[in-house]
Amino acid sequence: MLHSLRLSNGLATYCNRYIKTHKYMLERDAGFPIIPNMLSGFYGLLDIFRFLMVMKRIMIGHLDIMKGIGVANTSLAFVSGKLLALCESDLPYIVNLTQQGDIETLGRWDFDKKLLSNMTAHPKVDMETKETFAFSWSFTFPHLTFFRIDEKGVKHNEVPIFSMHKPSLIHDFALTKSFAIFHETQLIFSLAKVLTGRGFNAAHIINPWENGTEEIVFVASNVKTVKDFLFNRKLGIVLGKEKKTRYAYLGVLDETPKTSGLVKIDLETGNEVGRRFYGLGCFGGEPFFVRRNSDEDVECEEDDGFVMTYVHNEHTDETIFLLMDAQSPEFTTIAAVKLPRRVPYGFHGLFLTN
Repeated sequence: MLHSLRLSNGLATYCNRYIKTHKYMLERDAGFPIIPNMLSGFYGLLDIFRFLMVMKRIMIGHLDIMKGIGVANTSLAFVSGKLLALCESDLPYIVNLTQQGDIETLGRWDFDKKLLSNMTAHPKVDMETKETFAFSWSFTFPHLTFFRIDEKGVKHNEVPIFSMHKPSLIHDFALTKSFAIFHETQLIFSLAKVLTGRGFNAAHIINPWENGTEEIVFVASNVKTVKDFLFNRKLGIVLGKEKKTRYAYLGVLDETPKTSGLVKIDLETGNEVGRRFYGLGCFGGEPFFVRRNSDEDVECEEDDGFVMTYVHNEHTDETIFLLMDAQSPEFTTIAAVKLPRRVPYGFHGLFLTN
């Protein structure tokens, strides 16, 4: 499901809609779950049984997985003039936001049959060339393939990454002017561990950049083990812009995926220069930075803008959209919009202007 908030002429229009994926349409018509989520849907014997039944349906031809098995609910990206809903277990789905604020599913994008597997939920767009860079991940060798999509939406040939010898799930990657950087995590996919709920470790990139010709600066979160990832206090991150940046806005997680507050880090000094916590029983989603002036050609201070997120109060069961001043050490509230329903924790967002 996608949640959108359209801000126009002093008014806010909220909408939420299910993305009409192949999986969603099948299960809506059947009235019950059919395809388990391959990345997080195994929690017990019932899920294992459901998985075996799916495999049986595939083998006898009653289920065509080439039509997709994903949920398109991890992240959003604007690629080659198309707004995409993404999940790395499937191809992207094209969606449209109408002038009235509604969300429409336009269909699954297979790049004219040139991509038949899956695509990362975190593609990177080169703002100068308008090219998009992405990758596919596989349980079988080669486990990783890299490709680009030009400004017109044409996908070019895939480049297999043969140096990755084991199926370690890669959720994100980094892109500089000259390099694509993949961080192979230490946790390897294991079917036995997935069936017991301990199989994956996904981390995000804060930002990379080239420092001259001899050095690449790579700023990323560090997750040592699944146990640390699930239970220890840690920092979530906001994706960067693939060029040198000074500040990072980090969501503070006490209990995954609940974000109890956010901090602003000066990457040059390593110091915390801003913080805000939402209060007792209040938790937010991923903080997202937006420039005050949307024109990238206009010179301004890097942190001249806003940080926005959704915050849910578990005591009152109310959710608000929170817009904060990014330059304020206390992240002063600029605007708050009360929403008619809860927005779930833990997913990525996107900000677009007309």
